[in-house]
Amino acid sequence: MTIFAFEAQESWLQTVAGKVCSAVEVEEATLHLHFGATQPDENAMLTAERTVSMHGVWRIERAEELVAGSGDLETNGAASRLAFITGATLERFEVSQPGFDLDLFFSGQVVVRSFPCNAREYAEDDIEDDTDITVSWWIDGVGVPDDWEEHYDPPGV
Repeated sequence: MTIFAFEAQESWLQTVAGKVCSAVEVEEATLHLHFGATQPDENAMLTAERTVSMHGVWRIERAEELVAGSGDLETNGAASRLAFITGATLERFEVSQPGFDLDLFFSGQVVVRSFPCNAREYAEDDIEDDTDITVSWWIDGVGVPDDWEEHYDPPGV
């Protein structure tokens, strides 16, 4: 993901703040946090008003406890340990520079963190081969266009 793409995703992330997490799904190495009404799509995956997806390196904390991380998914029952996030409100978020690390702060002292792990993600220009980039976090949902980069007006442009 380019810097432009991360900035666009951050603008959509603002539409999730204050919403209640309605479902949590894990698909391979990707964590999906759903907000608002959900329904299954044609692949039996959930779609929602908003979904924050994290691929790659992520960690979930509750108070002073490390609950789960992306590396725990191979452990039996790891995904079921994440159900406690359902019903929690996303109170605020932080996107840290220079790496576009994402911290989601929920009610109940729950924090979900995502750490982009590929320096090529921060390219300022177009990447020649998009398959060389690991996308780390993004927003989907009702009204979020698939071609969101074309609908994003960066500040100062």
